[in-house]
This record gives sequence, structure tokens and C-alpha cells, in this order.
Amino acid sequence: MKKMLLGILLFSFSIFGFAQESEQDRIAREHQPGGLYDKSNSGNGNGSFQLPLVWGAIAIDSKTFQGGGFANSENSLSDAKKLALSECKKRAGRSCKVVVNYALDHCGAVALSQGTDVWSAEMRRLRKDANAAALQSCNDKVRKLGKTPDCTLWIPGRCALFSGS
Repeated sequence: MKKMLLGILLFSFSIFGFAQESEQDRIAREHQPGGLYDKSNSGNGNGSFQLPLVWGAIAIDSKTFQGGGFANSENSLSDAKKLALSECKKRAGRSCKVVVNYALDHCGAVALSQGTDVWSAEMRRLRKDANAAALQSCNDKVRKLGKTPDCTLWIPGRCALFSGS
């Protein structure tokens, strides 16, 4: 009886959205073997075509706020992170770290407060939504410090792009 009630409860949660999958979990699931963006399924002969997976990443130096780098169309998450870090270091970043990564059909953005050391990195499906989310998150953090929100886009929305190669 208890197992049946637990099953009904869990089923109810999933129907009503209480057990919603996070955006990052959904992306990971879609890129698993057999997922929406699994490269091995491209041109599989069953009439469906799936774009190959491409990755993007943004790296910043959150200590000095110098530098900042990004990658938009790398073949692996590892390659995207390496390129973003390399670009950040080229632009005078000494303590660069990847703060957001994203896959095909997603964008990342970074906002920075002018009067504090607060920053925020966000990922969304649309560039404008990534920009808005980064600004909102950054300004919310500044408000929590009791200061006037002053965040601006440091690295505006960058999106993972299919290069066609």
C-alpha cells in the first residue's frame, strides 16, 4: 500500500512539474548517445537529420576583471573550455576560469557590477534571454549587498554555432 501511494505521489509530481529537469540536465541528456544531438545518428537513413553537437564556453578572470575569452563552435566541451581559457589569458587574464558553457542552440553571457566585484554568468536558449538573465542575476546580487544595481554586460551573449563543417 505504501509503495503504491509513493508511486502515485511521484507520478503526480512529474505530471505537475515538481520534478522538472534542469536546463543543464536536459542538455546533457540530449547529447547522450541516442539523444537529439548525438553525432553518430546524423544521416542515419531513417529520414531524420540531426545537427552535429557544437560547444561554446566563456572564461573570465574574476579576480582582476581583465581578459575574458569565449569559444562558440568547438567539437567538444573540453576544446571549448581550452579555447575560452586561452583567449582569456591572451587578453591579460591571469586567473582565468570557465564560468559558463553551452551547447548548440544555447547562448551564454556575463554581466559585471561597476561598483563591486559582483558578476554573474548565465546560459539560455536565446541571446537576448542570456543577456537579460546575466544582468538580472548580477543586479540581484548587488541589491543583496545593499547597493544600487549597476551591472552591465561584460561579455554579451555568445552562442554555440554550427559551422557546417
